[in-house]
Formats: sequence, C-alpha cells, structure tokens
Amino acid sequence: MYIRASVNAGTRWNNIPGTAHFVEHMIIAGSKKFPSKNLLVEEIEKVGGEISASTNFDTISVNAQVAEKNDLSIAIDILNEMLRNSLFDPSVIENERGAILSELRSKKSNPNRYVFDLFSSLVFQNTYMKYPTLGNEESNRQIDISAIKNFYSDYFSPERITYIACGDIEIDKLENSLENSIKFNTSIRNSLPPIPETIRERRIDVEYFENKETHFKFGFRADTLLLKEKVALFIIGDLLAVGRASILATELRYKRGLVYTVYGSTQFFSGVGSLSISTSCSEEKTQQTIDIICEELDKIYKNGINEESLNFSKRKILKSKFIEMQTASSWVNVNDQYLNNLAVEKSNIIDLMNIVENITSQEVNQIFRKYIKPGSSYLAVCGKNSADSLNLKH
Repeated sequence: MYIRASVNAGTRWNNIPGTAHFVEHMIIAGSKKFPSKNLLVEEIEKVGGEISASTNFDTISVNAQVAEKNDLSIAIDILNEMLRNSLFDPSVIENERGAILSELRSKKSNPNRYVFDLFSSLVFQNTYMKYPTLGNEESNRQIDISAIKNFYSDYFSPERITYIACGDIEIDKLENSLENSIKFNTSIRNSLPPIPETIRERRIDVEYFENKETHFKFGFRADTLLLKEKVALFIIGDLLAVGRASILATELRYKRGLVYTVYGSTQFFSGVGSLSISTSCSEEKTQQTIDIICEELDKIYKNGINEESLNFSKRKILKSKFIEMQTASSWVNVNDQYLNNLAVEKSNIIDLMNIVENITSQEVNQIFRKYIKPGSSYLAVCGKNSADSLNLKH
C-alpha cells in the first residue's frame, strides 16, 4: 500500500523563498502522538513501512507505505499526524535549518543537479517562480517558527489535499478511512495561483564550475493546462532525447561522440511548464553540441514529425508505462505527474495513454510550432564557459 497526500502548498505561495520546503521538513519532525522524528518513523518501520516527503512548485507531498492492507491503519495514522498534528517545535527548527543548508550546499556543489535550478530560474526570470524549491542560504536563515506556522495555517486544509494511492484495497473503503481519520478544523479555498508572465531579458545563464565537463539544460517554457498539449510535448521530448534511438542520442553520441548521455523531459505545474534537453560535453565542444540541437529543432519546425517517427514514439511510451508502473510507489509517481487538483482537466494515467494512442502527427506538429518556436529557447550552463561565448540559433 502506498498513499500520497499532495497538498496544494508548494513554493509558488512562499513569502520567503524556501518556506514551503522548510514546512515539509517540520511536518515530519514530530507530532503530538509521536513527539520526535525517530518515534514517528519507528511507528511505521516496525511493520516494514516507510515515510517520505517532497516539495515542488505546486505541492508539498507526504507519503506513507506499508506492505499489507492490515497495516493500512498505521499508514493513515501517520499521515494524520504529519498533516494535522505536527508540533512545529522551536527547539527542532535549528537542526532542520542546518540540514537544509547542507542540502543547499550539496546541490550547489554538483553541476549536474544545480543546472536544474539554474534553468528554472532562467525560464521564470523576474517572476515569483524564479526561486528554487530550497530557496537560498540567506532566505533560509530568515525563516522562523512564526513564518512556518503561518504558512501551514494558510494552506493546509482538506480542500487543498489530493490523495493518490495504490494497493490492495477498494477505493471507496480507502476514501472513507481517510475522510474519517484525517479531519481538519479549517476550510481554505483552493484556487489557481496566478500564472507568471514571460519576461525574457536574457536567454542564457552561466554558473562557473571548475570542471572539465560542461553541464547544460536547453529548453522552452510551455505554459498549458490542457492534457493533450502536455501529451504532445511529452511525445516531442521523447522523440528528441529519450532513449538510445532518439534523434539527439543518434546525432550527438552515436554519430559524433560529443556526449555520453542526453535526456529530454517535460515538467508541468498548475498552468506553467517546460520542455528541456539535458546533457554534458567538453567545454570546447559546448557550442557545437548546442548548434546540433538547434539544427534538429529547425528541421522539425520546418518539416514536421513524420508518421513513422510518431508511431515509434507512441508505441515506446505506451509499453514503457506498463514497465514503469510495476510497484505501488511508481504507480503513484506516474499518476501524480498528470493528476492536479487545480487543473482545468482532471486526468490520470489512463487518460494520458488514451491521448497518446489517438493523437495525430498534425496535432503534435501544431503544438511543436506553438511552443518550440525559434527565438524562444533558454540555455542554462554549469561549467567554465562564459555567456558571451555561447549563442542560440533556434
């Protein structure tokens, strides 16, 4: 059994960058029934289960996993304690602050990880979404127990929680168990946050790293609430850079040996999103690698994606999803990518697979030209390159 409570309380509601992430740390740091993190964890680990939590732009998610449905009551009790009865103990806050600052330093010292934050800050530059999930060292030092409690009281309520679960239990029984066990005293309106405008003062950001390898993320902002557009962008990312048979793996690795790996991905939140390509290469080959990516995008923009390539990608996506959803936690993760309690279209993985099967090349090409337009790309780089030495041809 795997249950996720996804609370509509992500980083886009921060007053101080990093607050939502700090709240995530504090809600699993001890509760009324289990006054310390150790006691909270021991309660579920004694039956072989585990808890975890994460934060993104839209949500704070807390997860509880147990091996058997006989232990479901323990998982729900733990979720209730984390969601409703966290202590927010002032004596614990400095320990968590230290852990978060260590987490920040760890990410900042790893160019392969840091480039993701750099790309997100670039794509959402000059908007409230420019700050990474963790915030920064300065903002985390400003967050006090009052800011944490205020954030919690402003955004944690049943209207703002979506439960996603997988396991050996009927959904009606699970729904009743959750409703009867996790009861809030507050009611907070669940509303769509404002979608940040596009303010493109720069297209390239570089963070200097003393490495032989340059890591970069190249991509586009793709703001949509429509599942069909998300699916089309997902297919485009797959065609471009997912798997050894993808266009860019062929061009960059197998034909030229410029990179070891290349990966395409899409990321969607409430009304905003992006499509990106991530890879690394030597400093002196960076511009050549970027030029080849731009050339392949230009070809598709002018000539379109043909039926044979589209059908190949569709078959691969449909089959791979079955492989991807072999465990309860992976099923929840896959559905969580497309299930948003604020979305215009309520959706799940079945809806996605139906669209993948039926979408046409005309529709995919139309959406490609809408979002992957020349002049709208961004490039985030971690390495020795300077911004002035790089340019974008698409």
